[in-house]
Amino acid sequence: MSLEADSGLPSEDISSLTDAQEKALYIIVIVSSLLSLWGSSNIIYMVLSSRKRSPYRRILLGLSCCDLVSSVALALQGFLLPSETSQRVWAFGNDASCSALGFFQQFAFSNTWYNGSLSLYFLLTVRFGVKEQQLARRVEPFMHILSIGYPLVTATIGAAMGVYNEFLIGMGCWVYDYPHGCGCNPGEDAVCCESIVIGWGFAGIPTLIISIVILTSNIMVYLHVRHTIRRSRAYLHSSVGASAGNQLNQQQSKRIKAVATQAFLYVVSFFLCFLPSVLLRSFEMRHFHAEDEDTLYPLLVVVSITLPLQGFLNVLIYARPSYLLARKDFPDQSRFWAFRRALHGDKVQPRNDVSHWHASISNVVSRSMGSTIKNTEVDQRRSRLIAEPQESKQSTLEASGDSAKPDSSAQFRQKGDLSGEEKQASGKMSPSFTTGDAGCATFPGGSAIETSNEYGGDEGEAVNGTSDIRENGLDVNDTSSPAAGEDTAARQSYDGSTTDSTWKNEK
Repeated sequence: MSLEADSGLPSEDISSLTDAQEKALYIIVIVSSLLSLWGSSNIIYMVLSSRKRSPYRRILLGLSCCDLVSSVALALQGFLLPSETSQRVWAFGNDASCSALGFFQQFAFSNTWYNGSLSLYFLLTVRFGVKEQQLARRVEPFMHILSIGYPLVTATIGAAMGVYNEFLIGMGCWVYDYPHGCGCNPGEDAVCCESIVIGWGFAGIPTLIISIVILTSNIMVYLHVRHTIRRSRAYLHSSVGASAGNQLNQQQSKRIKAVATQAFLYVVSFFLCFLPSVLLRSFEMRHFHAEDEDTLYPLLVVVSITLPLQGFLNVLIYARPSYLLARKDFPDQSRFWAFRRALHGDKVQPRNDVSHWHASISNVVSRSMGSTIKNTEVDQRRSRLIAEPQESKQSTLEASGDSAKPDSSAQFRQKGDLSGEEKQASGKMSPSFTTGDAGCATFPGGSAIETSNEYGGDEGEAVNGTSDIRENGLDVNDTSSPAAGEDTAARQSYDGSTTDSTWKNEK
């Protein structure tokens, strides 16, 4: 310890940690902060270097910029503590540096506000179907104003009032011991501390409200996605045969599920980073003192790891869709290469061009074979549907003794009608899954998701001269659809936009 018992401090205010334990906490915080700095810097680079502009990316940009400031403050907090009064082994600062540290730690609560804004974004777009243009014009400005404005204003007020002092449990300066030397018990004539009330106003109540909003939003998104998937499955089971509409229905169900997964991962990242710190301050409010730090040391280690780590977790979540896409398109490459590809895009080229083209050709062939098999199954189902009424009619004629043959023109009319019904079945999904304006896929309940690669990475890549729109690691032109580069007739047949040439040849 830096101070002995004869320093004049009450025994309960003397830290029970050894110098080695304090140094270990310093090193852990610095390493975690550097990881977060790297992650936030990568998100900022990917967002600014991309041509795509959207509320989702701008919210993540604001979150990453604030996390950048927070990570720097957390990495330096052990050195900025006032050396004259602090017990910490590496404290080289003064009261001014402690006040500055408290200012930046209060401003760091902008991360909490931006996490709430991100959850509201997913709720509005997925659950309520708000178009991104409307959200950007009517909602997004207030998200940025609140996320930056409230922490910045309160941080400035706190610095002007002089409410920032060093914690007794853990490292850092924030709202504590204000007015200095305060403390009163019932019946005593002393100055009572106002720091608890100020702390609840600066961060406690807003964090509690935002946490409830985040949990509620995520639950609503989850329930909506589950309801959507169940409706999709019910429709597929009730439909006659497989059609392009069914395949599109499945793809859009996968897409909305992937977007909801992204939202859930951001929520997990937020609570993983902030809950240990909230738990530590709760122990402090429950009359734990510096002499109890050895008991709370495991929790102090967890806080040192998780509190600065959100930028690192966010870049993993943000790059996850592009990583999955790279693993799908380049299965012969390593996982580390796929992660680098997710971060830097086309700048990271495959290490073996021959194997890459071999894998690409294999993917095209497998998609083509899957499309051929699917079309063959559809033709077989059509033949069975036509054969059943003809056999029934033939048996009726034989039973009545009528030797007249069925009119061939009627047969072809029936075939043509069934072909039309098949195309109608292909489009039956439109009431549940339609395509809205500006490339938005509209899901049951009115949810709208951009059909671009919106939730991580850059724009869709060109495959065999065809620009495939990709999102969340899912290719819209999946194995259930014709491969890129197939002829127009095959693609039109998949879309259900042309009449099957088989009927024309028979006629």
